[in-house]
Amino acid sequence: ALDFALARLSPGEASLEAQEIATEPLSLVVRRGHPLLLQPRITVDDLLRHDWVMGDDETLLTQTVLSRLAELRLPIPQRRISTSSFLFTLALLNQTDAIAPLATPVVDSLSGNPSVPFVSLPIDLGLTVASFSIVTRGGTQLTPAAQRLVDAILTLADIRPASAQTYA
Repeated sequence: ALDFALARLSPGEASLEAQEIATEPLSLVVRRGHPLLLQPRITVDDLLRHDWVMGDDETLLTQTVLSRLAELRLPIPQRRISTSSFLFTLALLNQTDAIAPLATPVVDSLSGNPSVPFVSLPIDLGLTVASFSIVTRGGTQLTPAAQRLVDAILTLADIRPASAQTYA
């Protein structure tokens, strides 16, 4: 039996408890030297003139981007390249003027190294993927080893244990 998982839950998940750990902000990423980086101010129209590299419409990241654009009453990118491959996304970014929404922590770890050819665009559309949580089976107690691991994860995430939310 599974003790716990790091996952995202939708309402309606049966008999599971979820303790939120964090949300996942997204950044719009381009290659170093991208023409948009030369502009003093980047607009949404500027973004929409470029190809966007994203997954299929069913993927969480793509749904997040499209939902946020709709929420802001902005048009969706018409020039989209669909791929589920992170490596192909990076290759396209490196070889073209495409834009890709990627997890900000991943981008930050990459862009801190000047030899890495990717940077975030200086525009914030408020893109944030749904929270992920520590998920356990409702009404069960973790083994001591699993509890120590969960406590270590919560400490690293700088979260004190709190009451979990139950989805029924």
